[in-house]
Amino acid sequence: MLSPYCAESATGERAIWTLLCRNIASLVRPDGLFLTSALRLRERYKSGNRFFPATPIDEHDLRQVLTQDVRAGSVEVLVRELHDHASQGFSGILAPSSERSNNDEQR
Repeated sequence: MLSPYCAESATGERAIWTLLCRNIASLVRPDGLFLTSALRLRERYKSGNRFFPATPIDEHDLRQVLTQDVRAGSVEVLVRELHDHASQGFSGILAPSSERSNNDEQR
């Protein structure tokens, strides 16, 4: 499943982000791969002339939430700095991947 810039860009509230992220991860088929991307440590981002709220998360936050719903040890999070995008409200992104367990015992 591919879900880039979805959960953290939909809300500025961490509890809602957690719920959204876990919901998306739960849709991955057993033994399926989950790929996503997220803004890193941003409270807002710019689209056109407007700014929108974002949940300020980092690689540790994302790993902690994903490990609740995917195969233990499968979560990898790449961190990329993108300083040329600071005018858009962000200068870094997260690119995690993980695998869904084949059974209900995902830890």
